[in-house]
Amino acid sequence: MKTRRLLINNKGFTLLEAVITMLIFFVGLLGIATLQITSVNSNSLSENVQANTVLAMEQVEEFMAADYTDQRIANNGSDYFTTDNNHTITYTIVNDDAIPGAKLVNVSATFSATKSLTPQTIELKCFKPFIR
Repeated sequence: MKTRRLLINNKGFTLLEAVITMLIFFVGLLGIATLQITSVNSNSLSENVQANTVLAMEQVEEFMAADYTDQRIANNGSDYFTTDNNHTITYTIVNDDAIPGAKLVNVSATFSATKSLTPQTIELKCFKPFIR
């Protein structure tokens, strides 16, 4: 009978139950914090890839709009330059053997800002036909 009275009057949580609940709660918070850090790193990588793509496309469009007698195109140029924010643009222009008179334009953009991120490179290739 005495045992039954103790069970009926048992209200609230014990200290052990509260500690276990807090432990489970903090493990969940740790998982959310890790997910947030991964999300921030992925967004940074995505921003760098997008910037590389835009820089490479701008350079390709510049070559496509240039006259065929432009020194860089006529002489099969090859060069690189660095923009702000640690982006490096490299291009090569060579004669294309498959299409007579056409040039193959190869542009790559590389970003390497921090040691934690591996350098990301975007490479674009296009043909510049000879138009009379």
